[in-house]
Amino acid sequence: MMFLPFAGTSFFFYKYFTILTVKELTPLHKVFIYPIQYFFQKLIISYKLIANSSQKLIVEQYFIDMASDVVAFLGFLIYLEIIELNFCRLNFNIRKNIIKRGNISANLLGESEESSGNSSINDGNDEDDFSSKIE
Repeated sequence: MMFLPFAGTSFFFYKYFTILTVKELTPLHKVFIYPIQYFFQKLIISYKLIANSSQKLIVEQYFIDMASDVVAFLGFLIYLEIIELNFCRLNFNIRKNIIKRGNISANLLGESEESSGNSSINDGNDEDDFSSKIE
């Protein structure tokens, strides 16, 4: 009976922070938390396995499984754009650069509308200006 208020309070905060994560970030951030949580559980269990290393094959398989979790974790960080790969144009389609290209495009479109005098007429030369300013 003593733990019931603590359990209710902790469940409330768990749901509250889940909703904040989805609201402020994306639902993918919440989805990728589960493999990370399981990785830390496996890390704790691996400590106990090393202490009782009577079954060497199980320990080796367990560490191979944990190595795949580390690679998956790095993949999650790259996918969520927490780590940016700034070589071989791998950063071309990240959110920051897409927004930057959109702003350049919007500025070019605004400049061409102001210079033409009529905002509904487009002469088709905007694409040439856009590609020259991006490069």
